[in-house]
Formats: sequence, structure tokens, C-alpha cells
Amino acid sequence: MEGIQSLKHRVGYENLLRMIGRFCDQEHLDEVAVLEFDQGLVLQGLEAEATAEGYYRRHVTYSWSFAEIAEAIQKRQRLRARPIATGEGGGKE
Repeated sequence: MEGIQSLKHRVGYENLLRMIGRFCDQEHLDEVAVLEFDQGLVLQGLEAEATAEGYYRRHVTYSWSFAEIAEAIQKRQRLRARPIATGEGGGKE
């Protein structure tokens, strides 16, 4: 198994922060805090949830190991690398 420092170095802060930003947007998180520890990350924030009376904000905490982060980033990179299917006749004539 790959060592923690090797995984952390392979992921890099740019990819790591991009993943966190995408996650925060998808989960509608606000006022976030990220804590790095020897095995991974902890993310805390306020999640906005729409109700009939307005919005309810609740405190949420997520944690990921560096192995989970590396796997998620690799999966995302594979999805971006797929060619877009245009179907038959999709090219220029």
C-alpha cells in the first residue's frame, strides 16, 4: 500500500482544494473550515437546507483519508478524460 506522505504528495494541494471546493458547492456548505491531520482531512461547515419557512442551517462534519481523496480525484479525472459521444453524423461534412 502506498504511504500516506506519498499519497498526500501525489494528490497535491491544488487538486485537494479543488475537490473540497466542488464538494462544498455540491453540498451547499458555507463558513467552512478544513483541518489537515496525518491521515487525511476534516471539513466542517454550515449546510443550508430549504424549508417552508426559509432556510435552516446546520453544522456538519466530513472526514476523508488521503487514500479516499486520491481515489475521488482519480475518478473525477477519468470522467473528464472520456470523449463526448456525438452519435452518427456528428462530424463536419
